[in-house]
Amino acid sequence: MHAPIADVPPLMSFEASMEPYAQLVRSLLPRAASVSLFDSSGKLLCSSAVSANPDLFVVVLQAIGERNAEDLGLHCALPDDGPAYLFWLRDGAGSIAAVAAVVCNRPPSDNHVLPFSFVHEQLKPAMELLRRDLLARASIDLLNESLTARDKDLELLLSVTGSDPQAVGS
Repeated sequence: MHAPIADVPPLMSFEASMEPYAQLVRSLLPRAASVSLFDSSGKLLCSSAVSANPDLFVVVLQAIGERNAEDLGLHCALPDDGPAYLFWLRDGAGSIAAVAAVVCNRPPSDNHVLPFSFVHEQLKPAMELLRRDLLARASIDLLNESLTARDKDLELLLSVTGSDPQAVGS
């Protein structure tokens, strides 16, 4: 069982590690300008963009509300930016755990906008690595919570029985 992606501990630590994913995406898709990561409710977790694009938030929230269970993601146009490609990052049960948004530089004309199927094939390895990283972080967080709870249970048990917790750990 995986913890929800939104529960991943300090996202600042993940934000620092987002840049390698952005570099990987840019190497696979040179038109890519930024990569942003949203939880399944549309909350921005981190982004490689210098500033947040409010249109991207709107598009992500709409897409989350209208998504089809089998979709891999979708392509959308941002009014003041280039095309955006949204990818559903699914957990082990197939539920959408997070949304990766790749915003590309504006093409010279609408004839040069890449279809979603092409972009998906190009970025499939990067999206899978990102998905695995997020799920691993969530699993580690869940394990840490479980261990902390067990430590507290043990301390309570030892305090009730009058045992010395330091002696038990030796």
